[in-house]
Amino acid sequence: MAGYNPFRKFRIYQNYALAALGIMAMISFVIFPSYFMLQRGGRSSRDGIIATCRRAGYGNVDQYLLHNLRENHQKLRAFYSLLTSYLSQTTAGNPWEFYAKYPALVQIQQNYSQRISDETLIQNWLLTRYAQEKGMLISDPLIVKRLQMITGGDISNQLLDEICLQLDLSDGYLTYLLREEMLAGYIRQSFFLSMIPTTPLDRWTLYQRIYRSLTAEVAVIPVELFQKEVKEPSEAELKKFFEENKNRVYNPNLPDSGFEIPTRFAFQIIDATPSEQLLASITREEIEKYYEENKATHFLRSTARPQGSQDQPASLPFDTLFPTVPGANRPGPLPGLDSLPGPGLNLDLETPVERPQESEGIDPTPAEQPSDPQSRLTNPAVYHSVAYRQEEEPTTEETPALNEEVPEETPKFDPNILYEPLEEVENTIRQILAYQKMDAAVKEIEKKMKEFYTAFTISKSKNMEPLDLATLAAEYHLNVITVETPLSVYELQQHECWRTAAYRSCLVKMFSENSAPYEVLIGRQTSQLSSPDGGPIESIGWATKKESRRIPEFTDEGMKELVRDRWLMVHARELAEKRAQELADLANQSKDQSLTVSLAGQDVAVVETGPFTWFTRSLAQAGYGRAPLVFGEVREAGVALGTADYNNVHIKAPGAGFMEAAYSLQPNESAVAMNQPKSLVFVIRLVESSPDEESLWQFFVKEKSDEYLGAGKGESLDAMRTQWIEEIERNVGFQWVNRPQSFQEREE
Repeated sequence: MAGYNPFRKFRIYQNYALAALGIMAMISFVIFPSYFMLQRGGRSSRDGIIATCRRAGYGNVDQYLLHNLRENHQKLRAFYSLLTSYLSQTTAGNPWEFYAKYPALVQIQQNYSQRISDETLIQNWLLTRYAQEKGMLISDPLIVKRLQMITGGDISNQLLDEICLQLDLSDGYLTYLLREEMLAGYIRQSFFLSMIPTTPLDRWTLYQRIYRSLTAEVAVIPVELFQKEVKEPSEAELKKFFEENKNRVYNPNLPDSGFEIPTRFAFQIIDATPSEQLLASITREEIEKYYEENKATHFLRSTARPQGSQDQPASLPFDTLFPTVPGANRPGPLPGLDSLPGPGLNLDLETPVERPQESEGIDPTPAEQPSDPQSRLTNPAVYHSVAYRQEEEPTTEETPALNEEVPEETPKFDPNILYEPLEEVENTIRQILAYQKMDAAVKEIEKKMKEFYTAFTISKSKNMEPLDLATLAAEYHLNVITVETPLSVYELQQHECWRTAAYRSCLVKMFSENSAPYEVLIGRQTSQLSSPDGGPIESIGWATKKESRRIPEFTDEGMKELVRDRWLMVHARELAEKRAQELADLANQSKDQSLTVSLAGQDVAVVETGPFTWFTRSLAQAGYGRAPLVFGEVREAGVALGTADYNNVHIKAPGAGFMEAAYSLQPNESAVAMNQPKSLVFVIRLVESSPDEESLWQFFVKEKSDEYLGAGKGESLDAMRTQWIEEIERNVGFQWVNRPQSFQEREE
């Protein structure tokens, strides 16, 4: 190698070397960036920036960071899912015992079962950075303490190692994920705690909103009646109004609705509850067979029911319909909340039961037992129900031993007396068999739907013959709804299918997850006692057509007329509110008279409400622990509970303004309020308030505050949380560039 000069070699082959360097540069600076851009969905690196942040140490949010946030969220979701799976073995697969033993873990599982938006992931990342900047720290012992708390102390290093091995996670990375999760959770919790009313006046105000029931008279004034009094807008005014609102989703249920065309779906959904046709398909032979196979366990006569009684239970027991087995679609018997064992309860079957001090029909002192043999055998079953062995007395001629045969003839039982007759339980058995057939049918339908969806996604052929759920539903005697015209959320809420809970659970999932066409959707009953896999299936379906949201043009067909109507509505509100105030003043001049009398001849509709409260308990979400507080329902007189949204004729979407005005009144006083969309103005006259203020105060001073403080600031809490996050964004210089679409906006 002596005398070797690389530069001489380069000069000899410089043309080839420069060509190779040029090719490598082209690959590095042209081909690779183009490839990565395609991998990101065709966007350039500049387009990949989602948000910028001027505060040092935060950095910008790009598609790569968002991808990592999604993956981290999925890893935590998988971690809690595996942790639930392992710990469920300690309760022998019994979900109800699991809920009682690990309530905190059940709540975490429910939170992770809901799909989270990209916007929320980025906000959590921002809050975590903000918490670290403010000096909030999460130590390793605190992470361990939290894991022990949510698992009731049933977690070990061996279990964590096994879960990390399955998820291909290191201990350090799992600790990092849990620390990030806890930081975001704690700083959010600090906001909610600051919103809880703490002064006595705040608590008293909230207490009245929950427990003070009102009845009122309401005069209803539609805003649209005053549009004709508004001056016609010019073309320039309409275009300006359109530009200001075109980026907000169109929804007339909102006071500041925009003009953006919302996402719409056409769909087919099968109701997974037994239909009349399915019940009628159960044959007499099937009923008799089920009766003979199960009468010894399910249809023993109850001593509380007189022989020959035709009374049937109002609803079927779940333990009869669906025995508790791991992986079953429906839960086992629902125990009463008071009977649920507490967290961390372990039943010790090895400890001998203490001898009871008293037992009905048995004197605890053996020496005082009567010697009459008939008295010894009066109720032999009692001896099997106690947890100790009765001391035996010596056998005498007068007192035969218990194991000796009693000379008297034992009466024989009549099976017709022991079991309930088939005629009395026939309808019950029919429903049981219908539920069993329905469950089997839903599983078969789900299998066929998933096979079609797989084939559809692989072929991506729009000409592929779709699977008709109506045909499948008819085959299995189930009800189905088909909507061929795509509907938005607003339009859907006016449709009759929204009133059916089974359909609604599937539709909420369709819109909230922005599902793809023919993606299988399963609607489940939701409650705080839902299993890790979800509650019982109540519907199954999919979207057959999807129209994505888009920003329209002013020149689109019908858009100019829509903008004009909206412009007139907004400017007519002031006139309608002024007219309502005149009527309220007129009503206050004659407080002792009803609105019907005081406003006679004013050409307004007057209705009376049923009793209502500002907040109420949500029975639909009741489960382990107290039911949460939800916004109260204002029903017109005669309207059934829970149907005001559909059956109220005049009082539509009353909202927080209605409640605030009503609760500011004393009996016979009147006030004005607008409904939530600001399309109606109400004149409210308070008729009755119950209980009276003095009695309510006595209840207030005696009741524990934690029974009602969970309501916080009620309807304003979401708006205040949004303002809080926006304030943090301003403080750190956070600015959205390409803001992701949130699920809340999709639902609106």
